[in-house]
Amino acid sequence: MQPTVLMKKELLDAADINEFPTSQEFLNQVTKELILKANNKPIILNQSSTPIFEVDEEKGETKPTQEQVDYRQKLLDSLHDLYDDAKKTIYNKALTADDKITKIDNSVQTFINHTQGLVKNTVQTRYQDGYNSMNGYLTRAKVTPLVQKKEQPRLQSILRQQLQNVEDIGLIIRGRLRQKVNMNDVESYYHYKAPKKLKQAQSDYTPCMKQQQKLHPDWTEAELESYCEEDTSTDNVFNTASDNLDQLGMFGWLESFMAGYLVAGLLATALISNLTILLPWLTCEDNGNCTRNGPCDDCSAMAAGGPYPIDNFPPSTLHDLCQCNDPPGAPIITFG
Repeated sequence: MQPTVLMKKELLDAADINEFPTSQEFLNQVTKELILKANNKPIILNQSSTPIFEVDEEKGETKPTQEQVDYRQKLLDSLHDLYDDAKKTIYNKALTADDKITKIDNSVQTFINHTQGLVKNTVQTRYQDGYNSMNGYLTRAKVTPLVQKKEQPRLQSILRQQLQNVEDIGLIIRGRLRQKVNMNDVESYYHYKAPKKLKQAQSDYTPCMKQQQKLHPDWTEAELESYCEEDTSTDNVFNTASDNLDQLGMFGWLESFMAGYLVAGLLATALISNLTILLPWLTCEDNGNCTRNGPCDDCSAMAAGGPYPIDNFPPSTLHDLCQCNDPPGAPIITFG
């Protein structure tokens, strides 16, 4: 993707900085703040490049495992299918507006159903893997794991968050695509022709216009411009959706495992009165899988404050895109 250029005021707004003595200090500090904020909380900007639907392995401060990458890529592949279907539908001149809306609605629902299926299966499996991992530590400490209850509220909480977010992503896309089809239909009843602009040299065509001219050599310059303007609008919708879905996949993958890990230990300490479990907070530096120059200050501070009682372990949502405790540290199990 091409980087988005920010004006000075937008940089200030994004970085929450009010004044700097010199322009160089301003630039240095803003750059630093933006990098920190981009690492900890994504700044969603308008984009204009064609979506690539590939996992961003630089999210967070930890290199994801190949299994996590593969899962997130499946989610993005599902979105890619929706993108292809939407493009074919919107630009099919043989379809009426009603036909297009129906096809878009069906494609979006297919995306939601398929993606929710992927999410549900993975979250449940990861939760159980975390649960079994803690029970393995308990068994080695001569603690007999307790029977797992059928009802798992913590699992249901993660599933609700993940499944409803997938639905929200799909419905936002549906709303934007419906609006595009409907506005095109409304404008189709006007026959006003704008005055001709000075003909643009083909060498000045945008990449989109050059590509579409090869595919449609009979199109006029106005038609090429109109198509590419709409194409960019659609791409913006899917760029944002791709980023959100990728982040959803990363969070669900990490949080579901950690939830199962904690629940198994909490169940044991609740029913065995003299059992104590402490958990360390491991950063990417501890696990040797940092993608940048070590963990952020928040995560380093959390590590220094540990180990924590299992019933008071900090959430991974202390900052966005946190991938600490992947994998989690071995519990410290004591009696008495």
